[in-house]
Amino acid sequence: MRLKEYLTEDFGKDVDLIEKNCKVYLGSTKGLKYLLLRDFESNRVFNKDLEVIKSRTDRRPKDTPMHIHEKINEMFRKKFGWDVRNGVFCEGEWCSFRKDNGFQRFIFPVDGFKFVWSPSVGDFFIDVYKYKIKNVSYKEPNIDEILNDYVKGCKNTNLKDAVNSRNEISLLCKEYYAVSYQLLRNINYVLKMNWVLEN
Repeated sequence: MRLKEYLTEDFGKDVDLIEKNCKVYLGSTKGLKYLLLRDFESNRVFNKDLEVIKSRTDRRPKDTPMHIHEKINEMFRKKFGWDVRNGVFCEGEWCSFRKDNGFQRFIFPVDGFKFVWSPSVGDFFIDVYKYKIKNVSYKEPNIDEILNDYVKGCKNTNLKDAVNSRNEISLLCKEYYAVSYQLLRNINYVLKMNWVLEN
C-alpha cells in the first residue's frame, strides 16, 4: 500500500480495492475525458465514498412494456448469451459532471464483467421504443424488424469506444463500486490515470 500518497487512510483502502478488482476497467479508461456514470433513485443515500453494490438480475422495466422487454431480451440472449435489458445501466459522462449531487455516482465494474452498447443509439427507450415502436402499428413496419435492427447494431467489444460514445451501456457483473467524485480524484492521482478532471 502507498498510504503516504493518499489524502486519508480510508481513501487509501478504497483505491487499493479498486486497483485490485477493477483492472480491466482501469486499463480501458486511462486518459479518458469520460467515465461510466449511473443515475440512482433520488432517495438513495450514500454514506461512504465507495459503496459495494450487488447487481440484480430480476430487473423490471420502468417505462418499456414488459412484452417488448422480454422480446428484446430473447434477441439479446441469442446474440450475446445474456439478458442485456436486465443489466446495470450507465453511460459515459464527463469526469467532472455534476460531481456529487446525491444520486449519481461513477461506476467501477469488478473484473469479470460483460457489457453491451450501441454506437448509434443513445438510449433504447427514447430512441427506439418511444420514437419508433410506440408510433407505429404492429403490422407495418414490423416491431420485430425494429428490434432486430437495434440488436444487430449492438456490440460487446471496445469498452473505450463505448464509454466515449456517451451512449447507454448495459453491464453484466456480480458487483460494482459506486464512487464519489472526491474518491475519483484520489484514484486519478494515485494510480496516475490521467483522467480529465477539474482541479
